[in-house]
Amino acid sequence: MGRLLPQRVHHMRLSAIRGTYEIPLRRIRTRNPSIRVPIFGDVDPFARSQNTTISVGGKTIDIEITYLGPLPP
Repeated sequence: MGRLLPQRVHHMRLSAIRGTYEIPLRRIRTRNPSIRVPIFGDVDPFARSQNTTISVGGKTIDIEITYLGPLPP
């Protein structure tokens, strides 16, 4: 789950990516147990491919993003 938020950063066309990764816990016997990990960073929404750094659960991770095409409706 998440969203892409348009914003201007350092005179570049960057967007903030904000999301949550929900990890199901299979060994705990409660109703839909899970852990939610926040994800955020800045990406160029117009780049066909890019390398950037995002934060996942408070840790920085270098990622590569490649545009594959629009999502189906």
